[in-house]
Amino acid sequence: MNHNTLNKENIHQPVLIFMVIAICFTGLFNHDLWTPDEPRVAAISLGMSRNGNFIIPYLAGEPFIEKPPLHFALAAGLTRILGTTIGNTGAIRLLSAIMAMGTLAVTFFLARRLGGITLALPAAIILATMPGFIDNFHRIRVDPSLAFFVAAAIWCFAEVYIADRRWYCLPAGLFAAGAFLVKGFIGPVLIGIGWLGLAIPWLIKRIRGEGKPQFYAGVHCVGALLFVILTGSWMALFRLKGGADLWNLWFWENQVARLLGTSQEFNHMRPGKPYYYLIALAMYGIPWISAIFLWIWSFFRDLFKKRPVSATRVFLLVWGFGTLVFLSLSATKRSIYLTPALPAFAIMGAHVFKELLPKWCRMFFISWLGLSVLILVGLTGFPLVSGLLAIKMPPQASAFMAVFSWKNLVAGIGLVICLFLAFGPGRFPFFARVAATTAILWISIFLGPVKAVDLEKSMQETVTEFSAQIPVHQRPRVAGLDFSETMRAYFYYYCDWSVPQIKDPDRLQKIMAGIDPEFDSLIVPYKKLAQLKRITPLYRTIGQSHPNKTNQKRKTYWVKGN
Repeated sequence: MNHNTLNKENIHQPVLIFMVIAICFTGLFNHDLWTPDEPRVAAISLGMSRNGNFIIPYLAGEPFIEKPPLHFALAAGLTRILGTTIGNTGAIRLLSAIMAMGTLAVTFFLARRLGGITLALPAAIILATMPGFIDNFHRIRVDPSLAFFVAAAIWCFAEVYIADRRWYCLPAGLFAAGAFLVKGFIGPVLIGIGWLGLAIPWLIKRIRGEGKPQFYAGVHCVGALLFVILTGSWMALFRLKGGADLWNLWFWENQVARLLGTSQEFNHMRPGKPYYYLIALAMYGIPWISAIFLWIWSFFRDLFKKRPVSATRVFLLVWGFGTLVFLSLSATKRSIYLTPALPAFAIMGAHVFKELLPKWCRMFFISWLGLSVLILVGLTGFPLVSGLLAIKMPPQASAFMAVFSWKNLVAGIGLVICLFLAFGPGRFPFFARVAATTAILWISIFLGPVKAVDLEKSMQETVTEFSAQIPVHQRPRVAGLDFSETMRAYFYYYCDWSVPQIKDPDRLQKIMAGIDPEFDSLIVPYKKLAQLKRITPLYRTIGQSHPNKTNQKRKTYWVKGN
């Protein structure tokens, strides 16, 4: 039997499944909130758990209507249940791990429907070891929930169109509603791309008169009705509770304008970069990108040579690259937007390992094994050579990495296992060697470098120490100078303080002159100091923070007028 061939007898399923689970849960609880997304999402979720308002999300006391409330509501529920046990941050981040497991499960079921068990488990393992999957499903973001609902809905439609299981239209409608309630119209649009990949082969069969392809209009309508009821109920409640102005701002400015590309929001605007998501896919797909490339090349090779192209391959191409094209046409670009399409590319990669790998592809994976071993050698023995290397690292991170601890022990054990897997004898399939080595590498990185980064990125100590300088009885008289969403979130999350924000220059002058009826001092971020000096060059600093001393631009000041 060829060592590249996958079957359930030689894939060592229990070990690989254990590693997948370990990846999903490793690194969830050992780091603080990281910018740019985590502080905002965590603060909204914590606020929802406190105020019980599951209709309109609030960020530090102000409506946050960029996204619908479902993800925040789920995180709020976990906070209420587990917050006192594992901490609010751990409870909120746990939702991402739950969504990771859910996404892997539906990817498994979808791949099994497309190609059986020999395709299903490798697809889930490839997805679980993709850097894009690991990064996004270890973050406090709404995108993990979006990816789950999108993949789940597409799996249900695959059951309808491939297995003739018509009643799966009903859960498809429920999952599509979940995708909408997580991130708005973009959710159903991404599902629609995958649905189109299933509908095209169905339509071709119907035109050719092959078999008796059924559309099942009745159950499709029932599924659509469930979608309309769930999403419409929330929108009606939002309209009643938030009022016409807030609803119009959410619907027209935030949803419709963003979908059409006419929004005035300039964050992440990258027009004129048609290859942005191809580069993102290459980064997100390491080390499996060579297998994905091979699958794409074989598809078009067979197409040009007029060889039969299966409906499964058409579906995967339309889903994966249809999503790439759709995202590329948008002026707003972030690599995380590609996350819901990763299951399609994982299944593509798994298809390749069912056949003999060409020499160049096999050499690519052998090189990856060697690189992984070298990285694990570095993680294991870094304390021995840290003083000899001319590596500039922030002091806290350097001190953490320079001390021997359990992180080095885990990396050392992983190194031994990887050496055996990569170069040792045995009947391990080539795919299993690559997958296990990749999983061990990511786990070791989470236990070492990720924690070192957190020591520099964490703002909890900085914000709490700064806030402690301002007596509680004086806080009602303190305002903030045009905080960012991240900074507002930090103060609310760590200090339970919704700092009022002032942007009007005239109002700022009155505060600094001591004649404002409501406020008598300001909290000023470093980036706003120039704005303050233009308004009043004379002021006195009452207190200031001392964040990561290597990054003075993250300092904060408490000031009053002279």
